[in-house]
Amino acid sequence: CLNAADLVIAKASSILIEGMLFSKPIISFSLDNERKLLETFHESIEMFYSEISFYAFLSEILNSDIKFEEWRAKALTKIADYLPQKFFIGNKPPQEIIAQTIMQEIEKT
Repeated sequence: CLNAADLVIAKASSILIEGMLFSKPIISFSLDNERKLLETFHESIEMFYSEISFYAFLSEILNSDIKFEEWRAKALTKIADYLPQKFFIGNKPPQEIIAQTIMQEIEKT
């Protein structure tokens, strides 16, 4: 359950958006260097395309409670800025807004 998670790690999936909606910091890791979908999230998530940088980042934030909390606070601020810009439009259901926004961002690249 996302509600119990401390953070969300995934490649490129709607789970990233769901994690944001549950106020969870997001890390995306793509070994195949797929950037098109991930770049729709701009600076709101941590994105990694190499194992070395991914593992180094995880080691840094998971070996220090202070560093984790600092990163978490910054990540949640980015998410709080990103979500209203992309996913809250009038009276449309969130699923429709999310799908529409992702398709628009994919078409831009």
